[in-house]
Amino acid sequence: LMARYAMKNQVFCDIVRKKGYTLTWDYPRRKKLVKNTNKLLWSYPKSTGIKTGTTVKAGKCLVASAGENGTEVIAAILNSPDRFGDARRLLEFGLKEIRHGKK
Repeated sequence: LMARYAMKNQVFCDIVRKKGYTLTWDYPRRKKLVKNTNKLLWSYPKSTGIKTGTTVKAGKCLVASAGENGTEVIAAILNSPDRFGDARRLLEFGLKEIRHGKK
């Protein structure tokens, strides 16, 4: 629910879909490239981002989104050894269901 709400905010969408961003500091002057850890952004063209995470209790997690033809779906994956594969399969399933008129 939180991801669905957040994805209504264009600034949030723009941030979570970025593969990387260069941070700059004025003092002392320096730059650093930070890379998004959501591998779907590189491997799955329909990916629109969101958030990876890992904790001891929850394990490797991912909240991912994908879109096509103006439709977007969101998947939440908890404690998965293949969070990116699981997310991609769930996102594809959701998009397929919508394409076939099922919601």
